[in-house]
Amino acid sequence: MAVMTFMNVGCAQQGSAVFSQDPTKLSGTWVGTSNTLNSRGETGTRKTVTLVVNELGSIRGSAQWTKTIGIGGHNEDKRTDNDKEE
Repeated sequence: MAVMTFMNVGCAQQGSAVFSQDPTKLSGTWVGTSNTLNSRGETGTRKTVTLVVNELGSIRGSAQWTKTIGIGGHNEDKRTDNDKEE
């Protein structure tokens, strides 16, 4: 949600940017690593965010993470080493 908010605000403030002329150019996949602190403890993760933007600027996307080191996370009440959501 934060990524989408950032992109919407960035596009709104840069009216002359190429994205306002063709919002589909925001589509893509970004991959990175991070350290996450959750209720189970600290975990190193590899994160992937994929966005698909149509001509009208509507955004659809997914995010997923995989544990690289540490305790992991949880999905509802189950411990897990990865998760994803649309």
